[in-house]
Amino acid sequence: MAVRTVNIKGKQYVDVAERVRLVHAERESFEMVSSNAIQVGPIWVWQAVIKVNGIQYIGTAEIKFDAAKHTADGTNPVACAETSAVGRALGMAGLGSLESIASADEVMRAIDEQESSSSSDEQQDETVKAISKPLYNAGLQAKQRALKLGVIADDIGWTALLSSLGITEIATGKDIATINNKITEMEKKRKSA
Repeated sequence: MAVRTVNIKGKQYVDVAERVRLVHAERESFEMVSSNAIQVGPIWVWQAVIKVNGIQYIGTAEIKFDAAKHTADGTNPVACAETSAVGRALGMAGLGSLESIASADEVMRAIDEQESSSSSDEQQDETVKAISKPLYNAGLQAKQRALKLGVIADDIGWTALLSSLGITEIATGKDIATINNKITEMEKKRKSA
């Protein structure tokens, strides 16, 4: 079964949604045993305990209550931590752990946090709308790839491509994967024509 990945700085990562899809498609049983917040010294972590085929796996992730407000962690730190903890537990179970136990979602949020604290550069290409700088950069790379392959000719073509996918703003690594898959599909159709 093909695994959908997201390229982040030259490494392939799998997002949590893909890991959940894999567990339902490839394993006989999947169960959430528990999912709750735990205080560890001055920080809070989310712990997800799952069972895959009867074997228990534990994933944890820090709840980032002090994250920048324009980031996913800043908007909903508990949900982000829970998602990351479940993703890590699934990674420990061998699902979608190509190069890392960390999921694409988690890596993108970490990069976003680093870049938001070290840089406040404005986005240059107004046709690439994204909720974070890493997603903007990935979207810009996708647009440049589409232009280079000749599947779009200009900003109007880019906007039409996004519109056909129902994407008004790039919000997740899954959006980037969807865009890149569409570009690949368009390239194949162009070549076969």
